Amino acid sequence: VFSFAAHWRAWDGPVAARLVVSAIVGIVIGSLIISVISEPVLRRIIAVSMLLYVAIFGLLRRIDVAPERVKSLGWLAGASSGVTSTIAHLGGPPIVFYLLSMGLAPRRFVATTVVFFGVINVLKVPSYFLAGLFDGELIVSTLWAWVLIPAGVVLGRLLIDRIDRTAFERVTLLLLAAGALVLLVR
Repeated sequence: VFSFAAHWRAWDGPVAARLVVSAIVGIVIGSLIISVISEPVLRRIIAVSMLLYVAIFGLLRRIDVAPERVKSLGWLAGASSGVTSTIAHLGGPPIVFYLLSMGLAPRRFVATTVVFFGVINVLKVPSYFLAGLFDGELIVSTLWAWVLIPAGVVLGRLLIDRIDRTAFERVTLLLLAAGALVLLVR
């Protein structure tokens, strides 16, 4: 809610819609396989895909592929994000890859991810409820962190317009690769 307010109407509506529609398919698939895939296998699949996204992004930049040509990958990015987000809350990598490849400015990038993940997280609630995954004790144990959310949103909003797009891309890719390595060694 705070992020929606901070980035109100700064998102790319057609891109967000394309991603959300395809993510619904991924959420259904993820809901069907959530109880049959092991966490270690899923973690490795996601880590390898994250490293592939970083490599492919670097390749796309080197051969200078226009964002319009990348647009068609939105359906794949949304669907794969829906699956990985439903199973392990790791839907970010395909979306990061796709939005960076689209060449969105940092604020538009962040605002579009806010809309995308806000909508798909609400859509996942029924499948989590049906799978019995809500844990009241876990929710209560994390309440202390919830008070930090508004401060983080305000800080992010203050910084997003000050960051250079190239630096934003590099930091985002570095974090994506580092996250993949953490998943591989865990």
